[in-house]
Amino acid sequence: IVSRDWSSDVCSSDLSYTYSVKMLVGPTKAASGSTNSSSLSSIASLVGLGGQGGSDNLFSLYKGALHSPLVAASIVRQPEIMHLIFSSRWSEADQAWKRPNSVRRAVVVGIERILGIPVVPWAPPGVADVQAFLDLDVGITDDRRTPLLTVSLEWYDPVAATKILSAVHQSADVILRQQALERAENYTNYAMRELETANGLEYRQALAALLVQQEQQKMMASADLPFTSQQFGPAIASIRPTSPPASALIVLSLPAGFFFAVFLLFLFQRLGWDEREL
Repeated sequence: IVSRDWSSDVCSSDLSYTYSVKMLVGPTKAASGSTNSSSLSSIASLVGLGGQGGSDNLFSLYKGALHSPLVAASIVRQPEIMHLIFSSRWSEADQAWKRPNSVRRAVVVGIERILGIPVVPWAPPGVADVQAFLDLDVGITDDRRTPLLTVSLEWYDPVAATKILSAVHQSADVILRQQALERAENYTNYAMRELETANGLEYRQALAALLVQQEQQKMMASADLPFTSQQFGPAIASIRPTSPPASALIVLSLPAGFFFAVFLLFLFQRLGWDEREL
């Protein structure tokens, strides 16, 4: 999959001020291993499942899922979020994705062909574009003192950024919930089949314990509650822009102001204006 002109897709060049939006999340009861994962792993190993019956450290899986292609594909299926991420490429008036300027596109394609660069046909933003956005813009920071995690986004629209972060968070949780349900269902079916023919008492007890554990896992995954991670409050945006910093603007404005003043003085002299008239 090839991403298309990612650097120019997200926002236009005049959107220079960005805000920092952060969301604090932590593991849920299911993700923290409350289902006695070590015991379940031993049972799974005994019945021949290779020790794969544990909770698989769901919160660690959640952290990895935030930058995964599965989450990118989920975001693509959410038009409102796609329009927020790629707002410069979406026409609200036409309710359609903007096609690139034909003249500019022709020039770019011509240069690419001369240089031997593969020409990528135009297409609306897709999974590759969202994947690039997740990798480049969505930050993940661990708290060394607690199991909490900060998910962040630097964005020019703080309101849109809170919606985007929430969508990414919920998509990761939903995907892992579905995977856990499928895995628990497979383990349950396996244990039920084995119970029909198992003879040894210890083996039958292990299968029964596995069934109990998997039913508990299915119950947690089916509940209308966060499964792998829970938010500690909503995503919060900074009150003032965080980029570029005010100090940098001041430093840059001094030489710019100096050169502008020199330019005006030169212009006035060329026009023959007397300094006393200024």
